[in-house]
Amino acid sequence: MATATFSIRMDNNLKKSFAEICESFGMTVSTAINVFAKTVVNQKKIPFEIISPYSDDFMSSVNSLRNEAKKNKVSGMSLEDINKIIKATRKEKNL
Repeated sequence: MATATFSIRMDNNLKKSFAEICESFGMTVSTAINVFAKTVVNQKKIPFEIISPYSDDFMSSVNSLRNEAKKNKVSGMSLEDINKIIKATRKEKNL
């Protein structure tokens, strides 16, 4: 089977910690990444839960804004508008 090189960027401390843990499992980083990739392909999903870093209050605010926009038939917010709302909500929630 032909192999290919796969490059990623990662924080140096994370890379070091990850390599140490992989070594403690008796595998290389490359082997661990291959195990992950094969699991994703076989299961057709990420093999662990990914949890939003945002609180329920934050997501509630976002959903409320979405609903308000739909109700008022507002569409096409710019990325700048969205980022302003996110920044204001984070400030309000001390995130």
